[in-house]
Amino acid sequence: MLSYPLTLLLSCAPILAFLIIGIAMELTAPRQRYSLGSRWPGGLWLFIQPGLFMLAAYPITSLWRRLGMEPVFDLTPLGFLAGVAAMLLLVDGLRYLGHRIEHKICWPFHAVHHSIRELHSANSFAHPVEGLVEAFCVVIPLSLIHVPREVVLVAGAIIGLQSVVIHAPTRLHMGPLRAILVDSRFHRIHHSVEAVHFDKNFGFLFSFWDRLFGTLHDPAPSEWPATGIDDLPPPRTFAGMLAHPLQHFGWHRASRRTSG
Repeated sequence: MLSYPLTLLLSCAPILAFLIIGIAMELTAPRQRYSLGSRWPGGLWLFIQPGLFMLAAYPITSLWRRLGMEPVFDLTPLGFLAGVAAMLLLVDGLRYLGHRIEHKICWPFHAVHHSIRELHSANSFAHPVEGLVEAFCVVIPLSLIHVPREVVLVAGAIIGLQSVVIHAPTRLHMGPLRAILVDSRFHRIHHSVEAVHFDKNFGFLFSFWDRLFGTLHDPAPSEWPATGIDDLPPPRTFAGMLAHPLQHFGWHRASRRTSG
């Protein structure tokens, strides 16, 4: 198994590639333009986030090895293509579940992500506490499944790229495929300041989770709402992001946001 520092270093190249793709989409077919100066803080967070994810994953997988626990499921018999499809469905379903929990239980922390007003592919930072939700809802279940390395790499690349481009303010969209896949027009509804959009469109990769669980809002072609939270400005520094839930947002506001 690769060491933690080496794995983290290897993750930087695809993240940079994803950022380049997302920004290229924004510049070639812009739906809304933002300053270049607004891009670097969120872009930096994209490089920090995988490290936090791996910090959670390594101790858990190491614990299972020490206990001699074998994987509960093995995706190897499915083959490469079916394995990638199964991995994408599994990860996105778990992330949908975790996302619902963030809104219901951890909203003051998740509100840091929703406070973003200049939403683009290089500006999708989140509070580190959300990593705990990710650990319980995604990392632990995945740690009990054996997935071939090539499946992990391809599925991880698709998920990583999708996480960047769904925040891009671009005219490019999935069209009829939005019935299955999430695009930036679909995901922007989730970040909308309009009350009618609250608690809608939780999916990251597949949009049918929202249809299945009654959280779907299919945007009209002209529907491009402002994002953020009206009375909660986004943090300007990393320290400000850590203190954001305590300084700017009380737990009592969770009821307002989660009642949509």
